[in-house]
Parts: sequence; structure tokens; C-alpha cells
Amino acid sequence: LISKISKTENRFIDKTRIEAIERVRRTNRTFEKLKIPIGAELTLVRDKSVKCYVANKKNMVEYKGQKYSISKLAQNVLNYKRQPDGWLYFKYKGKYIIDLS
Repeated sequence: LISKISKTENRFIDKTRIEAIERVRRTNRTFEKLKIPIGAELTLVRDKSVKCYVANKKNMVEYKGQKYSISKLAQNVLNYKRQPDGWLYFKYKGKYIIDLS
């Protein structure tokens, strides 16, 4: 059981925590609800060189000229077999998107 979670990238490596967050029933996040504007730059937590841009008010981003849902992009760039909750893997203005919700 994790009692305190630091705001470092290591917290995203903890598979148990990620699975627990994904199981929690919640309303769907959208860029609009999170007040992240279209065109905003997002950065992958694990690799700051991976940058994408918000493409719509819902959950689409543009990366290397193609559009993806934020979860599908996380799956592709991280080489995961399952599609993760993409909101866990990106930052906006240096802040974890998951912390904005």
C-alpha cells in the first residue's frame, strides 16, 4: 500500500497504482473539462522529447502529423500491449494532467 506518492516520474512506474486508478469509476476526462486549449503542447512523462498537441475538445491529440486519442498515443509510444489511461502519461505546462482533474 502506498501511503505517500511523490510528484516524480517514478510514481507512474508503479503498476499497482496505475491499475488502481484505472479501476476507479469516474466521469470521462476531456481537454475541455481540464481547461486545456486546442493546440496546447503536451509532453510525455517518460520521454520529454515526445510532444503532441491537443487536436479537439475531447481526447484527441496530434503527433507527427497524425491524430490519436491520448490513450492510443500513450500505447503506441510506450509499446504497451493494452491501451492505458493516456491521461496518466502526459504533462501540460509542467504539471501532470492526471493532477488537473
